Amino acid sequence: MQTSYNHNKVWKIAVPIVAIAIAIGAAIYAGGFENFLKFIGIKASQVQTISISSNLELLGDSSAGEWVVVDEPAYFEGVSVLSSYSSIPADYGTEGLVMPIFDSADERQNSYPTHVYRTTAIDLGGEDILIDSITVQQYQAPGAQILHSYRSASTLAELTNHTFTPLELAGSEDQQTEDTVQLGVPVQQYFQLETTFIGDTFATRSAVYGYSINYTGSERESTTQTVTDTPVVTRPFTATLDFTPARQLPDVVSIQILDVSLGVQPIYELKSVPSEQLVPLHQLNKELYAGSYVAVIRGGGVEAQAIPFIISNANKTIDITTFTPTTSEVNFDLNQDGIINSLDLGLLLGKIGSSTTPTDSTPLTE
Repeated sequence: MQTSYNHNKVWKIAVPIVAIAIAIGAAIYAGGFENFLKFIGIKASQVQTISISSNLELLGDSSAGEWVVVDEPAYFEGVSVLSSYSSIPADYGTEGLVMPIFDSADERQNSYPTHVYRTTAIDLGGEDILIDSITVQQYQAPGAQILHSYRSASTLAELTNHTFTPLELAGSEDQQTEDTVQLGVPVQQYFQLETTFIGDTFATRSAVYGYSINYTGSERESTTQTVTDTPVVTRPFTATLDFTPARQLPDVVSIQILDVSLGVQPIYELKSVPSEQLVPLHQLNKELYAGSYVAVIRGGGVEAQAIPFIISNANKTIDITTFTPTTSEVNFDLNQDGIINSLDLGLLLGKIGSSTTPTDSTPLTE
């Protein structure tokens, strides 16, 4: 009787174990190891990549991916985002780059002492996030430095107050490189990268072409887009000129819109329009996509206004300010060498200035 009892006991234990084994096997067969982790109550982690390299991604346009947090836009201080650049540093092939800007070839007259770029806030989603590695594509000018850092927080409010942690990326002077730092550090949901350019000059300047963030985290309800695999859908925005603040407005006005990535040739032009037809608001009859632009407003007897603006993820209103009487005309040969080329574009970028957010506009006179 004792032997029979032991056999029954063994069967009572063995049958549930076999049933569990069959269930585990079925889960793995049907959906892989992740289903097994879910079966035993462990959230599955997946390797994910966010790539920030195109003009739209560097600007933090909402169409770049669901990781973009539009409430915390990219930050620009003495830098500009271009879709391409014809001189050194040339485009790496990613259709976007961040580079320092200067408003004078004379270092003593340059008004941008610092050159800092921050990505838009990045929503990594999910939980239990671990940054595996970060890769940066860049060109480091001779004698210059490019410093990278990161920060993270559980809320956007906390993110703005957190300090940045340096990233140890080697880099090589006068070369386009792809440098990777292995981290293996836990971070929170919201993440941001910062790049500081040091030692650049008007003639020799560095550039960053893109970032790749490789991380693992628990699966989120809405699957993270891998930007490199998902087509970016762009949408156009409108720009409106607000002449309400303008004083000493000439009777006849001409308008030009320049796309900074294309040089000094206008992409939109309106010649000799009576100013009474433009006041108080004039919406441009031109669709504009995410990027850096300049509105040039001029008229007889006044200095032209060159007003920078950046289209990021919303329509834009540009304030036209007081005109200054003069007899000069706009001349895009800014270095007065008799040729309009990328060197003049470099000076124009400096005169465009920079802003703490990609939606601010700072009026300039030319």
